[in-house]
Amino acid sequence: MIKAVIFDMFETLVSLFQGKTYFGENIAADLGVDPQLFRREWHATEHARTVGEYTIEEGLKLTLEKLGIYTEDAVRMAAEKRKAALNDTFSVIPPESLALLKELKRRGLKIGLITNTFSDERDFIRASELFPFFDEAFISYEKGLSKPDPAIYLGMTEALGLKPEECLYVGDGGSKELYAARDVGMKAVQATWFYAMAFEPHIPCHPLPEFEQAAKPLDILNFLDPARVPELTTLCYLEKEGQYLMLHRVKKEKDINRDKYIGVGGHFEYGESPDECLKREVLEETGLTLLSYRARGIVTFRYGEDVTEYMHLYTADVWEGELIECDEGELVWIDIDKVPSLPLWEGDRIFFKLLAEEEPFFSLKLVYEADGRLREAVLNGKTMSGPSF
Repeated sequence: MIKAVIFDMFETLVSLFQGKTYFGENIAADLGVDPQLFRREWHATEHARTVGEYTIEEGLKLTLEKLGIYTEDAVRMAAEKRKAALNDTFSVIPPESLALLKELKRRGLKIGLITNTFSDERDFIRASELFPFFDEAFISYEKGLSKPDPAIYLGMTEALGLKPEECLYVGDGGSKELYAARDVGMKAVQATWFYAMAFEPHIPCHPLPEFEQAAKPLDILNFLDPARVPELTTLCYLEKEGQYLMLHRVKKEKDINRDKYIGVGGHFEYGESPDECLKREVLEETGLTLLSYRARGIVTFRYGEDVTEYMHLYTADVWEGELIECDEGELVWIDIDKVPSLPLWEGDRIFFKLLAEEEPFFSLKLVYEADGRLREAVLNGKTMSGPSF
């Protein structure tokens, strides 16, 4: 079972080919030196710059000294132009990268970063909006290790508290990173979504037929085990004058709730508390802003082998605003005593009874067969039986 996704940074979550680029040949042109000579001396310092022995400025100084053209102004100019190019890269974080990281967090997976970077790149990574998503970040400049050294991969798994086989590694393939990840026991997938943007001689890696590939960031989700990932949601029943606001789910063909009446609510977004998710979802689906509400219980919803959902159940009695049309279904006010006779999930009748009886905060587990039949109900740790079930 995959419990963590570990990413490369460049040409995986962001691309150096977005916006301005500033590579060795650009530095050479600005300094009026032969690009092949510059590249030879510049690359001679690459490993040391990668593992933190030299800052980018120190690496430039050594290179220019070897070429006999060192000045402080030349180092400053090249370093500043590199930073301008990096600013282009990190000021336009691809929305798809953020969407993938948010979805992994929503699913409860750990996220790691293993990246070969120089000092200036490290600074931009740490300041970026991507960085808070990482549970662990192994940056070569800080760790004194770089890919494809197995130690940097094994250090990451140890930091995450996982085994290599529980980790999915995603990278463009540069620095033989995919081979190294596979050799320590991780599942490795090649990210190819930035490949078409790169140009020679700076293409980090061509497609590798021996590895599975992902053409879009969200394709990474296909390499996870969806049957083992719980969903986090809220569900709310607005109450007014002896009625509940019910959502008749009739607008979407592929809907697990198709034709049933349920409350309003939906999935958590990354970083949200249950209350924040509740208020956002109610506003989006009804146009109403909740002013008074109560958390009534947690409902664990199991459906077949593929769905596990933890629903935070609420009722609300004060709000403001005007009811709008909902694209999830039809919003209707129903007398509370008539709600049990509606087409419902069978287990919903159990928690409606608990709500009517003012049951204190409860935990209710409802287990359904794949055909929708309720197989088991467990209230506060005790299996239920009798007419209520």
